[in-house]
Amino acid sequence: MRQPRSCAFFCGTIRRGAQVVRAEYRIEIRQPDPASYAGKKFTARYQTRGYYDISASESGFELKYVLFEAAVRRSFGDVFFGTWLEKPVAFGAFEGGRLLGFVEGSPEGWNNRICTSSICVFDDFARGKGIGTRLIDVIQTAAEASGARMMILGCI
Repeated sequence: MRQPRSCAFFCGTIRRGAQVVRAEYRIEIRQPDPASYAGKKFTARYQTRGYYDISASESGFELKYVLFEAAVRRSFGDVFFGTWLEKPVAFGAFEGGRLLGFVEGSPEGWNNRICTSSICVFDDFARGKGIGTRLIDVIQTAAEASGARMMILGCI
């Protein structure tokens, strides 16, 4: 898959509570070095307010979003460049040398599509600043450049 070049953008003010941590900072979206990251473990953390309930219906399936009583925080472990991926491609959001988030996918040759297997913005302070959107944009650009017929999200 042909990869887009790295790009940079600025995020706005980041706050931790009432304290401003950084007014602006430069984020570079680029491919991480597979030799440096392959097999390294990371912890993905997320918060959700509900889940999707899927049930059979006369017309096929019914999808309903069910709210929890309160937001729930969860986490799980994973590795970069999993060995189960066919020719993995990844992009990271870096501030200096620090990896703030990444997206990882793999071309599926049997059906000419790209499966996005992981997307994660690691720290709460970096969320909501457009980093995840930029990561999806760059892997979508790579998928389009490769001639893939579609891109699917294979992760939650």
